[in-house]
Amino acid sequence: MFAFIPEALLDQGVHTGLHEGTGVTMTSWVMLGDMLGLGALTLPSVFARLGWLPASVLLALCALGTLMSGRLFARMAQQVPNARVFDDFGSAALGLPGKRLVYGTIYTAILLNPVLLHLTSAEALEHSFPEQRFHPIVAPVIVAILMAPLAQASLPRVCPRRCVASGPHV
Repeated sequence: MFAFIPEALLDQGVHTGLHEGTGVTMTSWVMLGDMLGLGALTLPSVFARLGWLPASVLLALCALGTLMSGRLFARMAQQVPNARVFDDFGSAALGLPGKRLVYGTIYTAILLNPVLLHLTSAEALEHSFPEQRFHPIVAPVIVAILMAPLAQASLPRVCPRRCVASGPHV
């Protein structure tokens, strides 16, 4: 990614260290938590299926990948010191296509996180009641029914311009 950052931007003076924010170690721990976050709920199942040795090796590889990601994020912060959000990095590297790529990636992750939580919860429900033989659709429906009251989604209100001036309407 840094190969695409224009030389003129690099010549403006790149910081040699982070003076505010987090360092490499903290960034690595945050990335580890983010990458393993929801996946940590499935670790017992993965260890049971793969065995201790292969699952431990995969977990160590994920941890090393996270460390590498943390170091790359720290380098990006040094290369683009004025960046405050991820799309600043995408813009510095690839211009408008980079910015769009970052937004697409982030919104895809935001969209898929609830799906992963739902699938993980359905699998956990099936494992919690091993004597029950759930139909493949029953556990996900039960999880959806249990989670529906916790949903914070709301539909936008359609209101003509004149109602804005007269105050809020239900």
